[in-house]
Amino acid sequence: MLDQIVEMDGPDKIDQLFAQRMDALHQEYSDRMDDLSLPEKVEVLSSIRDREGYMAEADTDSVEAFILIEHHCPIYRNCPAFSSSLPL
Repeated sequence: MLDQIVEMDGPDKIDQLFAQRMDALHQEYSDRMDDLSLPEKVEVLSSIRDREGYMAEADTDSVEAFILIEHHCPIYRNCPAFSSSLPL
């Protein structure tokens, strides 16, 4: 389907699609975490992303850094030609 979008509207449309999705996810996640501490936000985000299929886990034990690991990205895995549109 992404190939068809590129054929119809060009590759910039894919970038717009991913940007719009990222904005929507940012708003959704922010709404769920407004009043939480940073370690709580990392844990909640990990839980949300895990339920979304990203096999996510959080490491919040360190006082210097918090780590969110996603072991699976369906877009990167199934659509490698479009993975450059994903933000890092």
